[in-house]
Amino acid sequence: MNPSSPGDLQFSAHDGQLSARDIRQQPLDTDLQIQHRVQYLIGAAQRRRVWFMYLDRANVQIPVVMPMADFPLEVGEEDGDHVSRALARFMREVGALQVFLVWERPGGRTLRRSERGWAREILHGCALGGVPIRAQLLSHSGGVRWLSPDDFI
Repeated sequence: MNPSSPGDLQFSAHDGQLSARDIRQQPLDTDLQIQHRVQYLIGAAQRRRVWFMYLDRANVQIPVVMPMADFPLEVGEEDGDHVSRALARFMREVGALQVFLVWERPGGRTLRRSERGWAREILHGCALGGVPIRAQLLSHSGGVRWLSPDDFI
């Protein structure tokens, strides 16, 4: 699925109001809704990290957002499998059916070689491990953009 060509979203992460109740009740049924949610919660990049966010069976975001900042610059052969196994365990614990990832880092909107490697390996590891990835996005200095498989495969 692709958003209907929204490009980079560049509004302030705190434009408008979104309550915790809204987050727990509003389903994220479209790519654009996911991209808006990421822009609202994370916005333009501040530092290098990856965020894991989870959806339940009704596509409602589970109120658990998990950042990870301490990961190697280059992905290793087993890293996708390790991440997928950890995600599968965690998703069972919180009742999530899908995960979406946000690669955050200052800089431009084009994926770097190491980011392409990570996105590709996690997608591959999760596919083999039966962990449904709903989306991968990039938070960069100018906003948030959707990543299609063509960006990293």
